[in-house]
Amino acid sequence: MAMMVMSGVDGPADAQSSQASERQAVTHFWRFANCVAKHDRRRAEDILNGADNSDENVRMTKLLATKNRGCIPAGSEMKFSGSLFRAALSGALLSRKYRSDAVGDYSSVEPLYRVTTLADGTSDAIVKDIALKQFSECVSRMAPAKTLALFGTKPYSNDEDAAFASLQAEMSHCLPVSEGQQFGFTRLELRTLLAEVAYELDMKLALGMEATETTEAQN
Repeated sequence: MAMMVMSGVDGPADAQSSQASERQAVTHFWRFANCVAKHDRRRAEDILNGADNSDENVRMTKLLATKNRGCIPAGSEMKFSGSLFRAALSGALLSRKYRSDAVGDYSSVEPLYRVTTLADGTSDAIVKDIALKQFSECVSRMAPAKTLALFGTKPYSNDEDAAFASLQAEMSHCLPVSEGQQFGFTRLELRTLLAEVAYELDMKLALGMEATETTEAQN
């Protein structure tokens, strides 16, 4: 049976101090991403729709940061992995979009991460990555409104606690069922995965709707 383990905050005083510093940095970055989504949405969307590590995308990311210096909280440094950067933008854009729009129906979107049989010897890291993306897609499809509500909450806040609690049933249902597997990740990693996959689902839905509208217009 598969198990999900979410890291807590217990530990030695120095570890808790380090976690407090990390949490503050993550919160600053969340505010930055929401500010960018509000003031520079098109540029943010272009970055998310481009290849992660292409030279052009790196250039656009630097330009985004330069153009939106005013969004950076005073005294903070924006030093994060590319994955966290993209996830923060994804969550912020989705949160703003669905403040007024009805939540999309993803049932028409083909599976993004199909269940596949992996060759013997596949690294544990690859196995975990695929399983967690399948898990995130399952949760996003089952509870799109609750998943989107999560992205609007401040990291490590009581609101985020409540948002994760509301998703417990879906997360339990979507756990990969493989004997002996145990997936451990932090709340930030889970939020990051959900944001990346939910944005990808939403983008695929939008592309499908555009294609349908084009076909209808031609008939």
